[in-house]
Parts: sequence; structure tokens; C-alpha cells
Amino acid sequence: MRLRRLIGALSAVVIIALLGAGCGVATLAGSIQGYVVQNAQARSLAGSDPELGITVLAAMPKGPDYVGLGGACVQAIGTDDPSEFAQTYSGYNGYFKLTGLRPGLYQVTVTHERFLDTYTVPCRVRAGETTSIGGAPLGSLHVLSIGINEYSNPAYNLDYARPDAQLIAEILGQNNRLRKQTRTLYDSQATKAGILNEMRSMGSDMIEGDTFIMFFSGHGAQFSAKEYIVPHDYNGYISTLISDEELNNAINAYIPASRKIFIFDSCNSGGMYRSLAQSLPAGFQRSTGFEIMARNIVGAGKIVICACDKDEKSYEMPDLGHGLFTRYLTWGMTHPYNADRSEDGNISTDEAFWYAEHYVRQTTEGWVEPQTPQIYRGDPGFEWYLFTYEL
Repeated sequence: MRLRRLIGALSAVVIIALLGAGCGVATLAGSIQGYVVQNAQARSLAGSDPELGITVLAAMPKGPDYVGLGGACVQAIGTDDPSEFAQTYSGYNGYFKLTGLRPGLYQVTVTHERFLDTYTVPCRVRAGETTSIGGAPLGSLHVLSIGINEYSNPAYNLDYARPDAQLIAEILGQNNRLRKQTRTLYDSQATKAGILNEMRSMGSDMIEGDTFIMFFSGHGAQFSAKEYIVPHDYNGYISTLISDEELNNAINAYIPASRKIFIFDSCNSGGMYRSLAQSLPAGFQRSTGFEIMARNIVGAGKIVICACDKDEKSYEMPDLGHGLFTRYLTWGMTHPYNADRSEDGNISTDEAFWYAEHYVRQTTEGWVEPQTPQIYRGDPGFEWYLFTYEL
């Protein structure tokens, strides 16, 4: 009798431990979320223009063109097992969340009594995860890609900074479904004045609700609690560098986009960087990870992605013709779009980053100096879209 009680008690302890460790049944369930929206000009019934009907977005835009639609019926039915079913209604702001779903493929259907349109989309649910469905947040993507191979002082020259920036401009700025404008600054174009003026010019064509993406590949410099971008025309004086404070002031002054994404890839091209380090003012050192820059500019509405951690090298790979991080980042957003874990036609900052991070870490595992990409978020838990494509 005592043995049975002991076995029963031990069994209970094991079950509780499994549940507490995240191995219980509850943690196997996944969720689906999104926002049901309508065009602000839509009336009681949808017309022939699909933009006047129902649509679903992964995040609610802040612009005036679309508004949340409350009272929409949202259903998820298992593709392989129709008995797997969940239903809910969107709240006043259009937000909905379906919970308690077993992992697998679902068909999500959204209807509303005021509209003739029916929105349907497939969605894969993963254990313990919440999948956002629908299109990217409405609003255009604006891409500024900067790469400096050739500095005014040839001793600072790099090999793959410009190819990296060209690749980013191609993938993010050309093949992106929601992109509106792409600007590039290469080599002699990427002076201090050129970079700041380009931001001002681009900002004049943005509105709240848009997304601004800035990519920089080149040298960085560090002094105490500040970090600097090294533009093409750096001549040994601090005034010709762009500090994190100057960059942040320019962002806040010139860029009205609600979402701002920064990607820094500090190149390591053989021994070339030593020449820069030797020419920096007293107390300065060459920056690698842009970690201080990231922490000083990140804030509400901003996400910063860096190719490596502080004091690490961001490797350039001659056989790839690019920096290791940039190459993997763009591969994830190239057909068959392997970074798109949710398979919804949208690749978020998290999806793109974790795809690249995984392969960079895997490639450099066991190296004397491995490379560890980093992501910094101004809004914890938020992720936005870098790339969208047609399913």
C-alpha cells in the first residue's frame, strides 16, 4: 500500500514537473492572430474594388486609409482534420486571436455581415507559437542601402561592402512587393553630407505607417559610450564621422515612417581595417559589431540588426563574394523564401534574422573567433516586415 502511494506521488510530481517545464499538453497548442481591416472609404457593402472590402493584416497601420473592423467572424478549420475548429470575433479595433490550436495546416476564413467579400488564407500553426496572418502592415517600404568599398583614403578600402549593399538593394528594394522607393549610396556618394541629405530627401516622400529600412556596410569607429559610422570622406577628424547621436537626430527629424529598421554589417577585409584603427584620434578604436550604435539609436518604433556581436568580426567570404551575414540574410528572402516560417508571403524581421543567425553561427561554429549576429528591439516582442512576396 505504501509502495502504491509512493508511486502515485512520484507520478504526480513527474506530471507537474513536465507541465512546469513546458512539456505539458497546454504548451503543444498554437495560436493565430491578425487584424481585420477595411478601407476608410468603404460603405455598407464591398464594391468591385477589392481594396474596399475585407482584408487581414499582421499589424494595424497607423495611417488614416484603413480602420479596424469589429465584429468580423474568424474561423480556422484544420486542412487535414476538419474536426480541428476554432472561431472568434474581431474586437473594436479589428484584432482577433484564435487559441488552443493543435499544430498543423489550417484554412482561415473571415466574414462580416456588412460585406460580401470573404477573406481566406492558409496558415500553419506551430507548437507554442503565435502566427500572425495576412498581408504586411499597409504602408510603403523605403530602402536606403549604403556600401563603401572605396574610401577617400585608399588604405581603408574594403572588398565586399558595396556588393553587399547592392545585393540588399536588389532583394529588399526591387523584389519587395510593398517597396515604394530605393535609394543607394556607394563609395564616393556615401559622404557624411550625402548620407544625411539622402535621409532628408527620402523622408519627404514618407508618411506615418510606412517602413524605412537603412542598410550600412563599411567601417565603424568607437569612442567610450559613442559609436560612429565612417563615411567615404572621413579625413581623420571627428567632425567627418557620423555619431550615433547625429544619426538618431537625423532619423527623428527626417523620417516620419512609423517603423524604422537598421541593418549594420561592419566589414572585415583582411588587414585593411588596421590602417583605419591607426588613423583614428586618440582614444578611438575600430568598431566591429556596432553594438553601442544599436543600443544608442534603438527606441520606440525601431529595430536594429547587427551582423555580429561586440568585439567580434563580421566575416567576408571570397567564395560568396559577400559578407557572410548579408549573404545568408538575403538568401532567406530569395526563392523559395526559406526564411518565411509562417509561409504567409511575408518575412518579418524575426524570421529573416533568425534564419541568417542560424546559418552564420553554424558556419563559424568551432572557429577561433565565431560570429554571432544580434537584434535589438525598441518595442519588446514586436516584429515588422522586411520582405513581402506573392504566394
